[in-house]
Amino acid sequence: MSEPPSAYLKVTIARAGFDRWLAAKPPVAQQWDDWRTIGMRWRSDGGTTLPEMRDETLAGILDEASKDLARFATNAQALLCFFANLGCDEGLHIAAYDTTDSHFLAGTLTWSENLGEIIACLTLMRGVADYLAPGERGTAVIHNYIWGGDGRDATAAALDIGAAGKSRLLPPDAWPAVIATFQPAVDDMLDHRLPETYPIRLEPALQRHRIGGTAPTAN
Repeated sequence: MSEPPSAYLKVTIARAGFDRWLAAKPPVAQQWDDWRTIGMRWRSDGGTTLPEMRDETLAGILDEASKDLARFATNAQALLCFFANLGCDEGLHIAAYDTTDSHFLAGTLTWSENLGEIIACLTLMRGVADYLAPGERGTAVIHNYIWGGDGRDATAAALDIGAAGKSRLLPPDAWPAVIATFQPAVDDMLDHRLPETYPIRLEPALQRHRIGGTAPTAN
């Protein structure tokens, strides 16, 4: 039985920066060199951890992640695919500003068990750092909220995102705080409710920035 983790991003970002991010092309995974700090165990190289994975194996996974993102002309298309077009239950997903017009939340209760797709999602999330003004910040997590419990193997990664293109994968001792940050939104979505302060599921600006018609669907 498949038990994919959830993926969530929450970021403080002005509308002008948000619009620039939506219209920009997604980044490439090779832009960052800290992927070996991702948690969980993987089948590549005999099911070892990422620190034990061969360099050429990891390089191939990063290349596939970048190719996955290269399918999209804009970050808006990728966001729509990753956080709006998966499955038939719209209650599983959200990509919207809150009512204070200060935070953007993107989340899906079920993402992927594939390491390349997890890295592609994290790459998309990390790219927002290039469009943050001083003082704006974000955080993200890929964690199995539904089936994983509190065990360390239930978390793939937690991100700290800052302005001027800065982002870092957090160490395991920082994961619980980030996981807890998104728990209220997860609980609301599991109860088929919108998270508090979010009046809609899909931000209209995402649709306005689509280029070339229907975005590619997830594999």
